[in-house]
Amino acid sequence: MKQKRLPKVYTPRDLMPSLPLVVKKFLVFLMPWVTLFIGIMYVLGIFAFLMTIFSTLLPADGLLYELYQIIFFLSSLCGMLLSVIGVYSLNMIPGSLVDFVICPLIAFLLLKSFHKLRFHKKIGWNNMFFVLCLEVISGVTDGYLPQTIIFSFISFYFLYQIKFFYK
Repeated sequence: MKQKRLPKVYTPRDLMPSLPLVVKKFLVFLMPWVTLFIGIMYVLGIFAFLMTIFSTLLPADGLLYELYQIIFFLSSLCGMLLSVIGVYSLNMIPGSLVDFVICPLIAFLLLKSFHKLRFHKKIGWNNMFFVLCLEVISGVTDGYLPQTIIFSFISFYFLYQIKFFYK
């Protein structure tokens, strides 16, 4: 008696095309530097947010006020640059209480994972996974649901494409 074959169960890995190896290697090479850049932008955004809170205490013509203007301009410019080139970071400047807690965590994880990603350590990949999870939480709590869904699908797709490079 012939045995029946079970129907094939499709997983998301079977449904999504795999990137070419050259593209994966390029992403692995580029990821630490993008992580460092975005981490620095998060730190600038947090600093600009704190300076905005305390801007009422600053004199309008002091050196500290000029420093605030420069940092706020740089963080805004980098945020626009990232959105124009397609690196969608949900919120570099905290706007709500949840962002006030999440943004420093994201900045810490991004800066911490730079060294690990350069040397292809698994903990660097894990940190990036946690950063993306925190970004999703931040986007949902801020009300950016459609953008968050698109961002998370694209980001997790690329992240899982390069997972086997990290040991």
